[in-house]
Amino acid sequence: MLLAVANDCNEWITHGLITRWSLVQVQVAPLFLPSPIFIMQILNFIFLSLCLISSLYGENLSHLISQIPIEDIHRMREFADYQLMCKHAAHPLFFNNKSCSLSAIRPLSSDITYEELQLLKDWEIFKKYEHKFRHSNFILSSSLNKSGSISIFIINKRALKKCIGKHKRIFKSVIGKQFSYKWLVTELEENRPLNALIKDNQVLLGILLGYGKKSSQIFEYYIQNPFMVHIVKPEVCDRICSDLPSECECFPVAFVGNSNSKEAQTLRMLYRNELISFWKLYKKKDPLILFLEGFSQNESDILPGLEKSNWEWKYRFPRFVFQYLFTIKDF
Repeated sequence: MLLAVANDCNEWITHGLITRWSLVQVQVAPLFLPSPIFIMQILNFIFLSLCLISSLYGENLSHLISQIPIEDIHRMREFADYQLMCKHAAHPLFFNNKSCSLSAIRPLSSDITYEELQLLKDWEIFKKYEHKFRHSNFILSSSLNKSGSISIFIINKRALKKCIGKHKRIFKSVIGKQFSYKWLVTELEENRPLNALIKDNQVLLGILLGYGKKSSQIFEYYIQNPFMVHIVKPEVCDRICSDLPSECECFPVAFVGNSNSKEAQTLRMLYRNELISFWKLYKKKDPLILFLEGFSQNESDILPGLEKSNWEWKYRFPRFVFQYLFTIKDF
């Protein structure tokens, strides 16, 4: 093939079609490298395919919801909206820093509130249709506590793995040598209650809820020694709230800890930034659709347009390549 190309070039030179000087200026790419235009076309095809898959799943999600009775859709929407707005579910659903969210119901209490009764009904309906929506990255877990209350957890497995990797030593010290991320996930997927698996330890629960190790230890200490609250400095056992962005109506993440500690200040800023991103989407979408979009992500998926803290640097270079290729006109 190369010999044929060389013969053609010699023939063109002989007939005066091209000059030897113009041949010197021609830069021929190596045969084993695809042209930039071909690379752009391939990347463009992949990008459009991903967009198509995403849009098809969005349509499929709406189709799945349309198969559910209207009364039950209303209940599911109430559950989703309550979890997103009041129980910090947006953080585990759309980000990878808070392993789970928690809401509690007291069905056996004599002074159970109307809100708790509604939440119990909404929870039962949502669990009824849970199997219709893929959610390999999430576990819905509930457990009956010694007090008679029911704890409802929405658990992000990807964030859970990250959390356990960071605090594995303290988990092993409480639960035992058999503890591991795989062990915990397997037990949860077999409907073992989370509270029982972590032996009702308040430090482990606080860590899983994203309150930080030191803050969780402070909280447990003052539960066991309540009289110490009036002895130490107020800021050592203070109520810490993440700052709310402008016009945001979500309940902020709140916990007890040392408000002057680096851990507490970092968490406050982290959850504030997450709420800023979440609130932009919440104002544009139906809460049930938004909840299910986050809930239906796989472990390997990029979360839907919100994840920045964990994915920003990993995907910044590919994003730059796409922008660069799609804006080049001349090669």
